[in-house]
Amino acid sequence: MKAELDEWAIARALGRVAKYLPDRSKDKALVLARNSIDPSARIRALSGLINVLPPIHQAAAIQEARTAIHSLSNPWLRVRAMLILAIRLSPEAKDRIVREAFDTTLNIPIDWVRGRALNLIYGHLPANLLDRAIEAASRLQNLDMRTVALSSMSNRLADQLVSEVLRDIPSIGDESLRADALKDVLPRLSFDQLKPARSIVDNIQDTAARVNALSVLAGQLSGTERSAAIDEAFNLARHADDDARRADLLILIAARLLTGLPVELVNEIADAIRRTIEPEIRADLFDKLIAALPADQQTIVLPEALGAARSIEKAASRAEALSGLIGYISIDQREAIVHEVLAMLQI
Repeated sequence: MKAELDEWAIARALGRVAKYLPDRSKDKALVLARNSIDPSARIRALSGLINVLPPIHQAAAIQEARTAIHSLSNPWLRVRAMLILAIRLSPEAKDRIVREAFDTTLNIPIDWVRGRALNLIYGHLPANLLDRAIEAASRLQNLDMRTVALSSMSNRLADQLVSEVLRDIPSIGDESLRADALKDVLPRLSFDQLKPARSIVDNIQDTAARVNALSVLAGQLSGTERSAAIDEAFNLARHADDDARRADLLILIAARLLTGLPVELVNEIADAIRRTIEPEIRADLFDKLIAALPADQQTIVLPEALGAARSIEKAASRAEALSGLIGYISIDQREAIVHEVLAMLQI
């Protein structure tokens, strides 16, 4: 069983089930987290448990996670691990770790990696570090990453810098990154800037990237332009080259642009998911669909989502998928699902 368990799947499952853990299982969960060989997975597992542990174990788990963080030689992995821990700590402790992560980010020697780290950390920074982050992003020599990093900071950029970002987005070689950059900067664009934004969308050839950008652009439009953009996004999604991608894109559009999903659309998405062969992908798509639905519609697909999760062969991946559904389960049935997950994890 142990060899079958993927450490990252274990870590994510522990984090999802943590607040439902019975007291008798907490010590076993902590042992399972500590047994992860991969330090990044061990940090994720320990971090997920911290807030449910008794104080005597909590301080030790935090210190163990910090020790594992400092054992990571890759600065990108170290920054990511710091944030995984920081978001689960008190405001004061979070602030200290985030500042340390920011210092680590500024010292990353490779432009592309430093830009990725700035992207990741920006939303967690205290107010007095935001301008320094923007300055660091502005100094990146790699134009693609400079544009991507600055676009993620668009809520605080000066208008001139927003215009520079919009100007440089078409030169981003990777269409997924191009779409993400446009998605991030769109809320800051003026009415006059929506036309060049539309031109950027029209020049994206990859279906998923184009739907990603188009579904956000539609939210900034009104009237017939908005309707046309929504129709185009749905049409592109429906002509995606496989059922899994079709379902994923339809969920993305619906989650961003619709306040409630028509039953016909829910059935269309569910049918595409059912035709998806890989159990892990099928379970993940049902999870995404449930998250996009209002509470009164979630019960429509919840039984199939549970069935998809239970059909996964590997125990750790099965536990991960099932644990992601616990929050949607009615209270009277939740305990049984929790026990099912704990049995898969052998705790």
